[in-house]
Amino acid sequence: MNKKIVILSIILLLSLISRILPIFLVPQEIKNVKSDSLEYNELAKNILAGKGYVYIDENMPFKGVTAFRTPGYPLFLTFVYKLFGIQNYNVVRMCQAILLSFIPLLLFLIAGMFLSEKIALTACIFGLIYKPFIVMDFYGGPIFLLSENLVIFTFLIFVYLFLLSLKKESLLLVFLSGVSIGISALVRPMFGLFIFLAVLIIIISKRISFKKAIQHIAILVISFSIVVLPWFIRNYLVFKKVVFSTQTGKVLYGGNNPNAKGGWCRNIPADMREKTRQMSELESNIFFVKATVDYIRSNMRILPKLMFKKIVVAFQPFYTGYEYNLFYAIFFPFFILSLFAMTKNNPFYLIMISAFIYFLFISLIFFGDPRFRYPFEPLFLIGASFSINQMLKSIHKKAFIVMVSTYIMINIIIYFYWENIWHLIKG
Repeated sequence: MNKKIVILSIILLLSLISRILPIFLVPQEIKNVKSDSLEYNELAKNILAGKGYVYIDENMPFKGVTAFRTPGYPLFLTFVYKLFGIQNYNVVRMCQAILLSFIPLLLFLIAGMFLSEKIALTACIFGLIYKPFIVMDFYGGPIFLLSENLVIFTFLIFVYLFLLSLKKESLLLVFLSGVSIGISALVRPMFGLFIFLAVLIIIISKRISFKKAIQHIAILVISFSIVVLPWFIRNYLVFKKVVFSTQTGKVLYGGNNPNAKGGWCRNIPADMREKTRQMSELESNIFFVKATVDYIRSNMRILPKLMFKKIVVAFQPFYTGYEYNLFYAIFFPFFILSLFAMTKNNPFYLIMISAFIYFLFISLIFFGDPRFRYPFEPLFLIGASFSINQMLKSIHKKAFIVMVSTYIMINIIIYFYWENIWHLIKG
């Protein structure tokens, strides 16, 4: 058997084991279904009960037919519940673990298309050990019933199929990539605009002729539309307006208000909360959008400072309390180096920098959140793999090894003693 296949099979097996074990080892109080997970679960239960895509429970944001959450993840839960029983949470976690276990293999395939096999294998190993895709790390890992677990997989599938379509000039692969990014948009609305970047990449990559580029773009847009249009049509029939998610206004205001500090701000004034309680779901969405626009118009001077805070929160390695994302802190600087070192007409480079800019754009418009970053982090790992491999080939290899070893040691110290360091900084 081919040595490479054996290595990849072992990595895939280790990846599966590493993601399944936490399901049984993490304490139950951490695994308790709460917050966003309760909403996804409520929608899935009501679909299975034949009540439709509705909120019924009094603790939900609204009652009745809803577009507050896009249907991708609730439908995933519905499918699992249909096969294995309603609220069989551990089976959902197992399914998520299986999906996330393919991350190392997908990284190998993606990096191997337009980069070297050595870089691909390095990225594969990084995907195997990257903690946020394995176990609890600020709502990362398959133990949480959250849409991030599904969209990380669907977005990576899109990247793989899209790059492969450029390499093989296959219209079928273009169609499938459009379906994948459409599914990603239904799982997490933030991917709804990524289709425009995909079109731009087809144009500027110059991998195919102009005539074929037009065909690729047409098929990509058509396949994307086939996936998302039914949701748009359903919402128009329900709300009599074109709407993708009625959560947009609340999320917008959550990052752009007098108490905002770059991340999600829960401190919404009591009078606003009282007003929105009396409104319908659509009215509340419109109200929050208008409140955000009014706030921005009245506070243009502080906007640069707020946007800077959003960037800091979006890319920081610190989470709530004293958590520290050690692996992200180690790999992210090398990803940044790859943005400058990689060949600019490389199709992978184009999609990697597009993903980075897109995440930055989403963070600036809404707010910074490490959870938003998870779907893009696999591409960051490939960028880091490229930089590390390039440096190991340079004449300054020994100096680089010393520098990296020192950097890793510093991060390990921060990881284990962050609480003490934080108190020391605060005096």
